[in-house]
Amino acid sequence: MGPHLSPHPSRRALLGGGIAAGLGLAAAGCTPPEDEAGSGLIQIPDPATELPSEDVTFRVVDSGDTKANYWNELLNQYSEKHSNVTTEYDGLPWNEIEELVPLAVRNETLHDLVQLLPGPLFDQALEAEWILPLDDVMPGFEEWKAQYPENVLFEGLHIHDGKTYTFPATADNRYEICLLYNKQLMNDAGFDPETEPLTWDDYREAARKITEAGNGQAYGVVLEGAQTNRLDFWINGLAQMGGAYGSNPATGEFDFTDDAWLNAFELLQALLDDGSVFPGSTSLTAPQAWPRVASGSAGMVTAGPWVITTWENESPDFEFGVGAHPRPGPDALPIGYAPGKMADAMFVYAGTGSPEIAGDIMAYHGSLEAAKAWTQIVGPGSPSPYPDAVEAAKEQISDAGRRSLELAEQQVLMPSSLVRNPDIALVNQKSEPLDIGMGDIVAGVIDGSITDVKSALQDLTDNSNRQRDEALKAAQEAGADVSREDWAFPNFTPGEDYTQDMYEEL
Repeated sequence: MGPHLSPHPSRRALLGGGIAAGLGLAAAGCTPPEDEAGSGLIQIPDPATELPSEDVTFRVVDSGDTKANYWNELLNQYSEKHSNVTTEYDGLPWNEIEELVPLAVRNETLHDLVQLLPGPLFDQALEAEWILPLDDVMPGFEEWKAQYPENVLFEGLHIHDGKTYTFPATADNRYEICLLYNKQLMNDAGFDPETEPLTWDDYREAARKITEAGNGQAYGVVLEGAQTNRLDFWINGLAQMGGAYGSNPATGEFDFTDDAWLNAFELLQALLDDGSVFPGSTSLTAPQAWPRVASGSAGMVTAGPWVITTWENESPDFEFGVGAHPRPGPDALPIGYAPGKMADAMFVYAGTGSPEIAGDIMAYHGSLEAAKAWTQIVGPGSPSPYPDAVEAAKEQISDAGRRSLELAEQQVLMPSSLVRNPDIALVNQKSEPLDIGMGDIVAGVIDGSITDVKSALQDLTDNSNRQRDEALKAAQEAGADVSREDWAFPNFTPGEDYTQDMYEEL
């Protein structure tokens, strides 16, 4: 999911009074009001296994946002079908989930289903056996897995030692760099990005015309500048279409000095020289940047498809368009996406008192029927890995949402060192964050603190390779069987999918 946009839907006392108070977690009811009919898309099937007959409380926690609509409806319908099962749902920000999990495990009060992100907390949960494989709880697991879409579940990410622990509710190929724009300002500038994707020259010209016409009241482009990861997304998309990557899949080496990177920064500098970037962009978080386009203060923003749902809900009269990220020219390469993001992935707590219910709910949640409901209820910001679910959603959602799904389908699957060798997870754990990353360089160019881009990119190249070598050495000393070759994919072809069978060719 995208960034949190509003207060989280509802929370209960999660860990018991004292611990909950210490974490600052509010207590509130999570069951949807009875007068809310929901979407009507969720129909709980009969269970494939015998469920407990005694009264049971079943609890779910994830990171909230529009996912809350789906989970509240699913759990409400589950309680309707199984009157002895009381369900509770909590939507919490990630920092609270990260605090919650280890404390709740210690106190044996963790929710029955919990969302986890890849990273140290997930690694700890796996190593300490805080979570159960779905093989052990989901009825008919092998049949379910056999019908699941290909190139979605990967060893070392979702699968460990042959056991499957989770599946993503949201597809990896979510198009996270949509060109979202004010239709009136863009039409006045003479461009239609939905009909003809903007080239870099078009992007600059459209921004310049919007800025000139705005006369200090509107600017061509606003950037999510306070979040350097979003600036990283913006510049990475530009460079990828020119054939440059951070870690070059062909060699396994970092190289940010490629001409495609320099060209992308030249475009940024041109926008700045034209005065087309919204003043103060580097101080705006993503949710602070989006309203500038809706209010007419800026013409364009590069953001994820979750903004589509936000604007449709909060600014229903605002006419906006959804286009592709600006491309260097007509021969630009497609954007690549990484496999195994584990987006919106749920896990079964090993201490659950109701493993049968956990398996039953996960079996439905992982089905095509639930995937169709998910994509329509949660919105285009979270398309399902099931292609049929995405196709069904296209018939039900707005033109803007449909456009974002079509853009997602134009992306290509990139190779992953972690999929190739699960021991890379230990290298990632040993990696220290860089003092200055790509997003920081973009921010520095915008605010004027970085003037020698070529030198900054060379430093980033050197520091990134050094960081990888140091983490690699530390992982090897800890027993990991890893090498530099794990990042090199000689059978990689830019612009083409790197599928699971290609790993076997190495």
